Amino acid sequence: MRGSHWHEAETGSDRGSIPTSAGQPQRAALHAGLGVLYACIALLFATETRLLFVWGILLLAAGIEALRLFVPRVQRLLLRVVGSLIKPEEYTRPTGASYLALSGALLFSLFDINLAASLVIYQAAGDPLAGIVGRLAHGPRVMGKSLAGSAAYIAAGSIAWTALFAAGMGEWTFEVTVGLLIASAIEVLSLPPDD
Repeated sequence: MRGSHWHEAETGSDRGSIPTSAGQPQRAALHAGLGVLYACIALLFATETRLLFVWGILLLAAGIEALRLFVPRVQRLLLRVVGSLIKPEEYTRPTGASYLALSGALLFSLFDINLAASLVIYQAAGDPLAGIVGRLAHGPRVMGKSLAGSAAYIAAGSIAWTALFAAGMGEWTFEVTVGLLIASAIEVLSLPPDD
């Protein structure tokens, strides 16, 4: 892979050589595309089917993570196949995709469908663009975040939800507006374990 650097995983040589570059444009596109697709599919289902879908996705993600983290052979295989999409800090912990699956399952279980879908889409579209812009941006930072990256997060998430709203797939309500403002604040604060 051109432009990648390879090293031994710090958790042991049984994981083999793995890429340290995270393939950011590809990772960002995959993150945004799958997250938006996940929310769109959830919007199409009736409540019971939607809950089966989101919790099924979470169980699938948890199963893959467990295999990846506890079976070295599976970890090596996944790192060979999609290693450039995994951040080095995710080699020994769940990936951002699993956090998105968990938050999606909780959001669709606890909140109105429009609020849940808008927040998943906002995060899916906004977070990867914020990461790319934030790494490239110069200037002041707030709690480690660039203002340009945070603005990209808000813009991308808002544009994605507005596009779905315009396509008739969701409603723009007061709750959605408040939820998106809270999501923006959480992005700036960058609370652990993964926003």
